[in-house]
Amino acid sequence: MKNGKGYRLRDLSNVTLEPISYYMKPFNDQNYPGMGMHTHPYFEIMYSNSGHFILEIFDEKKQPNLTRVTVSAGQFVVLDSFTFHRLVLDKGKPSFIYNVEFMPRPAHEYNPFGVNDMIRINFGSLMRETALQRIAANTDGYAVLYDSQQVGAALQELILQLTNDIRSPDDAVAAAIGQAKVFNEISKCVNTREASSFSYIRKTNAYIQENYMRKIVVDSIAEAVGVSKAYLHRQYKKYTGNTILETINTLRMQKAAELLTDSDIAINKVAARVGFSNTNQLNYEFKKAFGVSAGEYRKSHYRFVDHHAPFHDSHSITVLESPDDKT
Repeated sequence: MKNGKGYRLRDLSNVTLEPISYYMKPFNDQNYPGMGMHTHPYFEIMYSNSGHFILEIFDEKKQPNLTRVTVSAGQFVVLDSFTFHRLVLDKGKPSFIYNVEFMPRPAHEYNPFGVNDMIRINFGSLMRETALQRIAANTDGYAVLYDSQQVGAALQELILQLTNDIRSPDDAVAAAIGQAKVFNEISKCVNTREASSFSYIRKTNAYIQENYMRKIVVDSIAEAVGVSKAYLHRQYKKYTGNTILETINTLRMQKAAELLTDSDIAINKVAARVGFSNTNQLNYEFKKAFGVSAGEYRKSHYRFVDHHAPFHDSHSITVLESPDDKT
């Protein structure tokens, strides 16, 4: 704990998390006035659904003091409490961002409809016993990861739940489960990133990135990677937690979501561009990933969410450096 309130991720223990602010909305250099360098006692998750944004991180103990990190579409950043940061946009390059800010609180301070008596999530244990410990132990104050799982879908589901308000015990339980799902998907992404150190897994992911818009068969991937199909199936699942088909469909969903958000391309053409033979196949996978059809997803993004708590317990500073990009 620091300054008597708030926790860093590595210090979470016997607390619950209150989502104090959250949004899904487009940013561009016309509607975004800029942000000062600031810090606060709550941590946040920022997800680039389309386009990209730049996160500047300030640390007076390091040289150089300022780091610029580009967060591209399909990537997200977990930002620890008490980390000086600000969001920056490239001129003329819009981004659609999901964001949730969590305030750690004693269980009795945030307990809508007595949800902590019905379903209690030990976030301290999550940070210590799962792959999240690698993020919590990071002294940089942030971690940028590629969404190899369903982080974007889990964030969207949680934000929509919160937007509809917690009006009943059922809503409270759903929101608590939604929080756990977000962190579980992030943990799986950490494991996937570490698994990419194996050359055949890295080659498999590269092949999928290059060919997701076409029909992909595992035989072709195995031939390109240089291992047997059975071995690749077994090892890929072991080290990433997903089957190869699940990874392909996750990437296709991310690319489809970008097209649905950023363009007015007909949905049948979106399906073709991301490797599906017809709209029904796209909608089937979309409902599995997002809980809605492709058309419903497009509508929900034009009706964007923007909620902020009535207070922001933050501290701002002035930073003059202008560093080079670091990705």
